Amino acid sequence: MEIFIRTDCQALQWLKESKDVTERLGRWAMHLAAFQIKKIKYRPGATNTNSDPLWRYPQEESS
Repeated sequence: MEIFIRTDCQALQWLKESKDVTERLGRWAMHLAAFQIKKIKYRPGATNTNSDPLWRYPQEESS
């Protein structure tokens, strides 16, 4: 299965496309290479309205 990612993390897109990275970033790139990521597309946070709500901090309910 190929994976398509839309993210507000522009550095993630750069890491996927970059060929010249440091040793530390290279390890992250190798970790990502384990997945079949077809494309990473940057989308600014303000326009990324359909983001997964599981990543947001839970709101405490007032009683």
